[in-house]
Amino acid sequence: MSFPRSFRRLLAVPALLSLTALAAALLPFLSEPASATFPGHNGKIVFASDRSHFFDIYTVLPNGHDVHRVTNDPFLQLGPVFSPNTSRIAYAQCCNNGNFDIYAVNANGSGARRLTNNHGQDIDPSYSKNGKIAYASEHGGNYDIWVMNGDGSHKHRITHDQSDELEPAWNPGGTKIAYQSTKTGHGDIYTMSPTGHDVKRITSNDGVDKEPTWSPSGKKICFSALREANSKLYVVPAHRGGKGRKLTHGAGNDQDPTWSPDGKRIAFVGIRGGARGGDIFTIGAQGGNLQKVVGSAKTYDVKPDWGRK
Repeated sequence: MSFPRSFRRLLAVPALLSLTALAAALLPFLSEPASATFPGHNGKIVFASDRSHFFDIYTVLPNGHDVHRVTNDPFLQLGPVFSPNTSRIAYAQCCNNGNFDIYAVNANGSGARRLTNNHGQDIDPSYSKNGKIAYASEHGGNYDIWVMNGDGSHKHRITHDQSDELEPAWNPGGTKIAYQSTKTGHGDIYTMSPTGHDVKRITSNDGVDKEPTWSPSGKKICFSALREANSKLYVVPAHRGGKGRKLTHGAGNDQDPTWSPDGKRIAFVGIRGGARGGDIFTIGAQGGNLQKVVGSAKTYDVKPDWGRK
């Protein structure tokens, strides 16, 4: 999730905005990255929704049953991701200090803890298999990727470019981080080591490639790309990159992909059919067999992350 400079100035004066107005202003920027998908049996999907009239964190079973509200907070919460054992959920919350900061909460809604408190936005959390959190921060003036322990300690910056680096996603083994960079002037997917070294460009296209998510095997990366009139999902080999294989087709926008722990399906947000907001769907990892998980014409259900049992 990234914001233009003009919108960041808007966030700096939240007292002047009603919650409804702030939520409406955020809607064009709701797409975010997925965290690492850890291999295992398919568990619940965590997502953000305004079904309570403002954005809170929810979980749901992949078949759409058992929708459960995790947070009930007057602040705006977006971009939830499960920890490797699904006991904790990290997310970005606005606006205690006029900015988004990273928080974490137990999956049952207890034990919320603030992990960052900086000038500028801290967004896009992603857990590693060892419980570290990568995130994007504009603490240094532009967005760079930072890493910290799961309790918020030992924060350190791992990219130092003049461009924006956003949407980090750990691979399941904890040896690579995929992310989006604007260093080419638009947006491409890159990978690097957890120290910021061994940078490799994965996609090279004229459009905007964003929101990378790793398959549980670590061999593939799914991402959303705006290369035509609408945003669609693509899959690319993680070891060599390329243009990618187009996974979704048709009218509407598809974004926010996250792989199932068994590697057979991909959940994503689809905005189509005149809906007011986004609905969460799953699709086969090879394409086809589209199934709706949750959503209605009256709600924005966004940024799914698929946890394991």
